[in-house]
Amino acid sequence: GVAVLATRAEASDADSLREVADWLRDKLGSGVVVLGSVLDGKPMLVAMVSSDLVAQGLDASVIVKGAAKAIQGGGGGRAAEGEETGRGALAHGHRS
Repeated sequence: GVAVLATRAEASDADSLREVADWLRDKLGSGVVVLGSVLDGKPMLVAMVSSDLVAQGLDASVIVKGAAKAIQGGGGGRAAEGEETGRGALAHGHRS
């Protein structure tokens, strides 16, 4: 199995959210981290995949692309790190 950590996180900006996701991925050792937050009224997702799982074919950009549909986004990035900023988080009942 693959260790997966997916949760909402409080962050002041996109760089901070990426730093937290990167730190959590390093703590997991081998696994996938997906964090969501609301920044400036818009939802943001960050996915990180450990290098061993990237070598096995897991792709963070694909993970984010699938999850981004829920926040009206498209998703993108690289195999080890993907991110997306969506639209209308507050209209969907989410608060920062």
